[in-house]
Amino acid sequence: MSQIEKEPCAYCDGGGLLDAFGIAIAELPASKLVLFKEQSHKGRVIVASKHHVSEIVDFCPTRNGPPFSMT
Repeated sequence: MSQIEKEPCAYCDGGGLLDAFGIAIAELPASKLVLFKEQSHKGRVIVASKHHVSEIVDFCPTRNGPPFSMT
């Protein structure tokens, strides 16, 4: 895959990819709140960063501020 092409991401792209498993609830300053359609655990939501990362450890503490920084 070239650097110009990117893999689809349900959280970044929204639309049908997100609609398959979730309902967009709110746009927050640095994230998106998504309600899981499958509610075997009542109230299950996802808070997805607007900065695409694959793993939470990919967050840069100096860029993201609290709660990831110690300031």
